[in-house]
Amino acid sequence: MAVNLYYLFKKTGDPIEFLNYHNDVFLDLLKALPKVLSISVNQIRADSFGGEPSYFLITQAKFANKRELELALKSIANESVNKALAGFAKGYVTILVSEEIENLEF
Repeated sequence: MAVNLYYLFKKTGDPIEFLNYHNDVFLDLLKALPKVLSISVNQIRADSFGGEPSYFLITQAKFANKRELELALKSIANESVNKALAGFAKGYVTILVSEEIENLEF
């Protein structure tokens, strides 16, 4: 089953500057990860009650399975990802891994 790597970004500083760096630099670094199948980016507009959300942006990198994710995380390309995160999102990013257990398509 597919495995996803999530980067949950909190709002920090100038949102335009953040998005420019994220889109122009960070996404290219993610694309360089070995075996990444797809990348999606979602900007959070509100929490489920219409209030101020805890996160500003969620970026997802999808891999075919756990083994391929582990290879990507051990790669030189991931060192560049981590270095970029330390520069533009230190203290403002949570990284999660999920494993798909069911996929309902309609």
